[in-house]
Amino acid sequence: NTSSDQNPVEVFDSVSVVNVNLTVKTEIGCTDSTSLSIETFGLPEAEIVGETNVCVGEVALLEGTLLSGEPGGSVSWTGGPVDCTDCLITNASPTVTTTYMLSVIDGNGCETVEEYEVYVRNAVAAVIDLGQDTFACVNEGVQLNLEIDQSLVSIAWSTDEDGLSCYQNCPNPLASPEGLTTYQVEVTNVDGCKSIDSVTVDIIDDSREFVTDDPVICKGDSVSLNVDYGTSPQWTSEEFLACDDCPEIQVSPDTNALYFVQVLSENGCTIHDSVEVVVQEPMPVEAGGDEVACINEGTELIGTGTGQASWSPADLASQPNDFQTQVNPTETTMFFLTVDDGVCQNRDSLLVEVLTSAEVFAEGGLVCLGDTIELTGEGLAEDLLWYDNDENIIGTGTALPLVPRESEEITLVGVLNGCDSDTAYVSVEVIHSPVFGYPESITLVPEVSFQILPSVDSTQGYTFEWSPADGLSCADCPDPYVSLTDEKTFSVEIFDPLTGCSTTEDIEFKVRTRCNGDLFTVPNAFSPNQDGRNDEIFVYSAFIGNFTSWRVFDRWGAEVFNTTDMGQGWNGSYGGKSLPPGVYAYIIESICPIDGTTFYKAGDITLIR
Repeated sequence: NTSSDQNPVEVFDSVSVVNVNLTVKTEIGCTDSTSLSIETFGLPEAEIVGETNVCVGEVALLEGTLLSGEPGGSVSWTGGPVDCTDCLITNASPTVTTTYMLSVIDGNGCETVEEYEVYVRNAVAAVIDLGQDTFACVNEGVQLNLEIDQSLVSIAWSTDEDGLSCYQNCPNPLASPEGLTTYQVEVTNVDGCKSIDSVTVDIIDDSREFVTDDPVICKGDSVSLNVDYGTSPQWTSEEFLACDDCPEIQVSPDTNALYFVQVLSENGCTIHDSVEVVVQEPMPVEAGGDEVACINEGTELIGTGTGQASWSPADLASQPNDFQTQVNPTETTMFFLTVDDGVCQNRDSLLVEVLTSAEVFAEGGLVCLGDTIELTGEGLAEDLLWYDNDENIIGTGTALPLVPRESEEITLVGVLNGCDSDTAYVSVEVIHSPVFGYPESITLVPEVSFQILPSVDSTQGYTFEWSPADGLSCADCPDPYVSLTDEKTFSVEIFDPLTGCSTTEDIEFKVRTRCNGDLFTVPNAFSPNQDGRNDEIFVYSAFIGNFTSWRVFDRWGAEVFNTTDMGQGWNGSYGGKSLPPGVYAYIIESICPIDGTTFYKAGDITLIR
């Protein structure tokens, strides 16, 4: 194509590159030429999809799509009211049937315009209102309130956002978002008209510390817990609370305890806090054991504990704020040691007894002859000294073991430095054990029964225990019968229940097949002093039926006793008069039960007064 116009206009109907030549000729015939390369671009392509039929007041969603064109351009909606004029996707709110136009200019500056008609029918959409944007407290929810002016067919909340308690047909769901969230609702009325609204819910975190720092208290003490922020406090705990809705509470737990409290913040949010009361046991305190001090001497007190010490009465202590101090009371005084470890105070006490002299007590008692008795002494003394009747020291300390041979009185002296000594007296009564005077040895012939007779007739309530029991007619009587074929030794324990004393005697039995003096046994001494023990002397033998006589002579050969009854004893007298102490001779005559011959036994007896 050619043109003689200075500024020609050319419409290109295809995408191409065209070279244009320009030739200029002057009036005098001079010419000049130049050329220009023109590149043509295709128009951008776009389309619109969306609602074509809406109600009055209903929102129509218009979605523009760029099908082709150079990137970097712009879009623009015209023709009617829209939410966003330079967005590809927008909401239109026509009140009458309206044709909307979408102008698309691409990066090459090429423009295309697409039209889209939205028909508005004769029905009115519901007017809805979700109100102003709101907030929810952290870990709490907020109720959304949808206000509507007419009857509805359905309510649908967008499921693109989590956190609603209900999404279908609920006008007032509870919203519990995790962060800033916009919730949209679509309402459809009986005419099929839809209305859309949205509300943004933000999250407010009013969490903070608002109660007392964790306190440490001593067991048995109380502490105040205070709320310094918020309103409407509500306390909870496993411990008993005198007031659970007070801003300040007084507690006194026995062990570590947690207390929980909630308040309303300035924004109306419920916020929580807690406090732990740590209960500390008082540290052990020992003031020491009770002390004894002589007047004007004083004594040293040594206490133990952890913390600051304090003695009272302080005016009687040389160093009242030290664990170790010297005190010098003039009378018996109770001293208290208080130790403060910064949390707890604990106290212990001791008694300082002030004396003018030592004080001792002793205890004696009864003891069987030959047994050991332990004398005990105690009291306020540093040293205990035991003395006998001759004022000899026989022991020291709180116990004195003693084997007395006769009743006596023992003296205990208590010595306390700085004080006068004290004396206590104890009596030790020696009780003689029961004595029955059984013979030490008895000779028998085989299989001849013999009754063991004691030299004392009265048993005085004594008990007897023989061992071994084999060969005896009884094991718990004073005079059992014995029959043996072999030699054997028996023991008898004699117990006096009135005194608790006992004695044991052994009797050896010998067995002979011929007769001699060994078949008779006579004790070598006796004491006829009318004390109930060994007052008479007897002859013992298994041959009572073969006994002929027993005669006793003084040192000059005069007969002082004669009997043919072996069961009759001599009481140490002659003619009704007691004979003097001394040695007396005797002769026993008997017939041998084995061969019928006569045999004798001679010996001597010591009479003791």
